Amino acid sequence: MKSNKGVWTDRKKVVLGLVLILAATQMVGCGWYLRPRCQQPCMPFGPGAYGAGRSGSDAYGRGGQNGALDGSGGFGSGSDLDGSSKPRFDGQPKYMLDTVYFDFDQSSIRPDQQVALQRNLAWMKQNPNAPIRIEGHCDERGTEEYNFALGDHRADSVREWMTQNGVDPNRMQTVSKGELEPADPGHDETAWSKNRRAEFLVLE
Repeated sequence: MKSNKGVWTDRKKVVLGLVLILAATQMVGCGWYLRPRCQQPCMPFGPGAYGAGRSGSDAYGRGGQNGALDGSGGFGSGSDLDGSSKPRFDGQPKYMLDTVYFDFDQSSIRPDQQVALQRNLAWMKQNPNAPIRIEGHCDERGTEEYNFALGDHRADSVREWMTQNGVDPNRMQTVSKGELEPADPGHDETAWSKNRRAEFLVLE
């Protein structure tokens, strides 16, 4: 039969074990929130959206003036999906065309966004000399580095759509804003759905 001292020591061990388990659970929970939550096995940005033009290893670079991925995995001058250089030019926004919205953790064009794209396409063809900046945005979920890369892919996806539909790619600049400029500051799906977007800014 154990003494009172032995029983007390066993109780302390049990309490210490419970505290360690609770701490480990909290750490795992925080790590799960900070990484993007994919419904499928996690790929950088939606399967098949960019073919071989992007890889998982280059999705987490950060920095550079315009926040566009270069081929080396960092942010720099950027490159098109076909390897050509992206334009980089200065200019202040004069006004904005229609905004295009995306699904969570995706950069592929949604079918219900074709109307907005077609309106922007018509305007751009009627104004062939107007320079355009396409800004990619994300909601607050995921790491800051991941969201900068995802914002870049969203802007590239829209630019590629415009290029395939006859717009000169040299008049379109792409910039990633990541999660830094939310359209809605809320913290629920209503706000997040407004923040997953690409904006078309007409430059002066």
